[in-house]
Amino acid sequence: MSTSESSEITTVLLNAFSFVLTKHPQFKRDGGKSVSQMAKTWSEAISEPLDDTDVKYTKALKRILGEDPTVYHAIAYKDAKTVDSNDTIRSLLDTKLQACAQENHYAAWKAMSTLSILSYMIHDVELPRVPSHGEIECNIKQHRSARKRVSDGNKGLQCGSMSAAFLQNLSDIAKLLPSPSQEAMIARINGLSVAEKSTVCSRWVMSPYCGVGDVFGDGVLIDTERHAICSEDVITKAEPILRKLNDVAKVQKGIPDNMLGKIEEYATRIAGKITSGDASLEGLDMQKIGEEVLQTCSEEDMANLADNIQNIIPALGSLQQTMCGDTSSHGVPLPVMSSLLSGLARS
Repeated sequence: MSTSESSEITTVLLNAFSFVLTKHPQFKRDGGKSVSQMAKTWSEAISEPLDDTDVKYTKALKRILGEDPTVYHAIAYKDAKTVDSNDTIRSLLDTKLQACAQENHYAAWKAMSTLSILSYMIHDVELPRVPSHGEIECNIKQHRSARKRVSDGNKGLQCGSMSAAFLQNLSDIAKLLPSPSQEAMIARINGLSVAEKSTVCSRWVMSPYCGVGDVFGDGVLIDTERHAICSEDVITKAEPILRKLNDVAKVQKGIPDNMLGKIEEYATRIAGKITSGDASLEGLDMQKIGEEVLQTCSEEDMANLADNIQNIIPALGSLQQTMCGDTSSHGVPLPVMSSLLSGLARS
């Protein structure tokens, strides 16, 4: 398309914009502004992002679109309250849409929609996608369902996330055993008291796995379980998980309890956002989040962490390599915990 042809199209669009303003009495005409300036003002107004604290469907739209929804969407949904709250739009209207006579509503919304489309075309901007009401409702339901799954998982969490992760991996080892040893070990793990579940890491760290020839898991495993795990048919598959148990136990033991509790709170919150689609693990600045965690911790806990950090960094590195895609059974993905802990270590 030549420059002259493009200019002619723009002129036609500006004339159409002027026609709509002239034909509909709801709109003011600023005598000091040209039609081109009016179109630019309108375009800027409808491109302003919606406030997610005031407009209830904003978060759903953002999840669907992957970007901030704008006043254009409020016009498309005929949301009078939101449109009236936009100062620029209000300056171009004689009366608030909410106060507009009922018989004038249809004409007003049609005019605003037409002006919006024309202003985008004049400035050669692609029209934003407007999800249907059904799509928004579906997204909100999916979001609530995802949050409920995380919440329900956390209600079932009777010990810390690291202890829960340890027990999940211990159960994975049990599943490698032949029957009836498998069923017996899983039943014993499930039957542990809350106190026993909370201290498995500290007991394991005193007796970690170093090889088949050494006793390991003293106070966590019973002799028959240890013997079955070390059998030739099982140990090859079990050994990577046993070494992961070493790492989980070392990390849990090296971080003060109060600090670990705060880390788990943050991890649970992050996990909820990831599960509901509000965030991705790759897009989060874990070092910054780690700094936020440290600001909530006592000086004593920070000093204890500083004393232990060099001992747990190798274990953290190993966990990050082995936890990709792995999840605990209680709603807190292990990669979230591992990444957050690593971010804490860099802070």
